[in-house]
Amino acid sequence: MMEICKEIIAKNKKYKAVIFTIGGIYRVQLFEYLPECVDDDGDVWEELWQEVTTSNTITDTQQNAIKLAEEELNLLN
Repeated sequence: MMEICKEIIAKNKKYKAVIFTIGGIYRVQLFEYLPECVDDDGDVWEELWQEVTTSNTITDTQQNAIKLAEEELNLLN
């Protein structure tokens, strides 16, 4: 089972990177903050973190995962 290892919020607070770990492997996923949205059924969500990951960033150490996550967040700012 994947566990959240660390969350890093971008400086603009519109994006965050979540680092998951499973069996010694670290995976970075990116999310965009949506303050309010309407889903396909017309339901309104007050706030939502929508995944925007376009690639699978996988590494073998937490330190590398943090560095990669920060680099990816900087590209989104």
